Amino acid sequence: MKKQHWKTNVLGTTLLAVMIVFGGCGGESAEAPTEGGAPKVAEPAAESTPAPVKAEPAPAPAEETASASGVHGRVTFDGPRPERSVIQTDRSDPKCAILHGGEPTLSELRVVSEDGGVQHTFLYVKDAPEGDYPLPSEPAVIDQVGCMYVPHIVGMRAGQPLNVQNSDETIHNIRSFPKKNKVFNISQPKPGVREREFPIPEMAVKIKCDFHPWMTAYVFAMEHPFFGVTDENGHFSIDGLPDGEYTLVAWHEVWGEQEATLTVANGSAEANFTYSE
Repeated sequence: MKKQHWKTNVLGTTLLAVMIVFGGCGGESAEAPTEGGAPKVAEPAAESTPAPVKAEPAPAPAEETASASGVHGRVTFDGPRPERSVIQTDRSDPKCAILHGGEPTLSELRVVSEDGGVQHTFLYVKDAPEGDYPLPSEPAVIDQVGCMYVPHIVGMRAGQPLNVQNSDETIHNIRSFPKKNKVFNISQPKPGVREREFPIPEMAVKIKCDFHPWMTAYVFAMEHPFFGVTDENGHFSIDGLPDGEYTLVAWHEVWGEQEATLTVANGSAEANFTYSE
């Protein structure tokens, strides 16, 4: 074909030459990224395009966690709202009353909100799935503030460090009453932090201060991460639990334990508990 065009028509020759020139430019621009300047041309592409392109696998974790749970619920009290007793802190340590600014120190045993939510309830999955659950990177914390333990209920992982803090300008000690772990008794005469841990899983380890007998707390050292503690309105959440059927346990230091069957489907579930006197 090309020989016929050259012999037949000069104009055809000219047009063909133009086509070849433009065709050659198009070929160079198409071949340049793959033959010569591949690394240089690919770098800008890697900064802009791959971000979205390589982000394509990012939905994969979302698909994997689509079967992971957000378990939510509430613990409520049925009946007249219990009155919180007033603690006479000044009898043991006048500094404790000063730390409360003259406000009464109230017991943490029965804390119920105006609309019936129960605080300080620990919830956990009884038959959690087996797995390799890494420990949190941050330590759990129990503080001594205004001659009270904060928080009153501590949920943590077995083997996770526990920072024992004293934020008061008065002496405290923190003494544990475990059945499986090693007992510790730490004196803290001034503000500071000491570190301990519960290497063995254990439920409801009581903590006390011998200087202030009303000061109590409970530590739950769990072998899995599927647990939660109710807030001031009785709400709780537990994340990451795969779809399936489980037993959810609610524990309260005064009103005891309750169990409920929990069915996690499509990544969510709801469970509610009610206590009464």
